Amino acid sequence: MFLVNLSEKEKQLFLQASLHISHSDEKFSDEEKLVIVTLCQEMAIPVSNELTQSLDEVLNELKQIASPPIKRSIVFELAGVIMADEVYADSEKALMARISDALGVDIEVSEESVRLITQMSEIYKSAAKLIRG
Repeated sequence: MFLVNLSEKEKQLFLQASLHISHSDEKFSDEEKLVIVTLCQEMAIPVSNELTQSLDEVLNELKQIASPPIKRSIVFELAGVIMADEVYADSEKALMARISDALGVDIEVSEESVRLITQMSEIYKSAAKLIRG
């Protein structure tokens, strides 16, 4: 949704962060894989499931180059990756808190992002049900 505003470098770093967060609960679900593909399409970058940087490297680079709105966008979009499988595991919560802290984004933004993503998912399901009849 908001990834179009990222620079090419930020897109690559976001992809790496998405992969790290997708693997944080030790389950890289089909839903998470599909979200990664969709996000890569949105960003117009090649799809990759290969981790090439540590999460610390990714966060350090993002902290240096991303503006505050971009950092909040990244946290919001990462919430979408986490919630793709509709499970918010403790390991994912801890990682979101770590990412938010590293990027200087209030944890409330992270928590509100997960809440909004959950609401958006429910609205989408309701609309699909309406259309199916």
